[in-house]
Amino acid sequence: MAIESHYLRNKIKYHISKTRKLLELEDIPDDKVDQFYSAIEIHSIEIAALTRKLRDLGKLPDGTLENKVINLQRFESHGPDSHRANVDMEKEYDLENPKDDQLTLSRMVDLIIHSYILQATGGERNAFTHLLVTSDYSRFSGLYMVAFEDFINACQEVANAYPSSLHAVYDQKAEKWIHTRT
Repeated sequence: MAIESHYLRNKIKYHISKTRKLLELEDIPDDKVDQFYSAIEIHSIEIAALTRKLRDLGKLPDGTLENKVINLQRFESHGPDSHRANVDMEKEYDLENPKDDQLTLSRMVDLIIHSYILQATGGERNAFTHLLVTSDYSRFSGLYMVAFEDFINACQEVANAYPSSLHAVYDQKAEKWIHTRT
């Protein structure tokens, strides 16, 4: 299957543009709360999935997502006994004591794609400022809070990254070509 990265990159930029517009909102009308929260969360999923797809198709320099680090905060899990079928963040995580942490962009997009919790949050001045996320796999490791701006800026950089060279070496033992993109 041939996928031209130009179209993937344009879709990432489209979703980033829509997210940026939502980040400008100060208030959300009461009758539109679900619509706006769903919109920004879906845009986040699309950005994450398309960003990872660029990597998976070999359309980025090797290690692009793995070498990009995002600063964020992590809330410790209260352990498996606190988790229930219906998510209750206040019972499951220590929201009073955030810890500074970092994740690679690769890990962040995986968390969003496989999210157990994916919740947009806001601040005093804007309806949306951060994204709370953890996956089924990492839910006992903690709940992560990333600034939307940090996430979308990192993905914007990826959407603008192109490999400048491709090297191929045949691996006799594996009986396949190994490609390196820089």
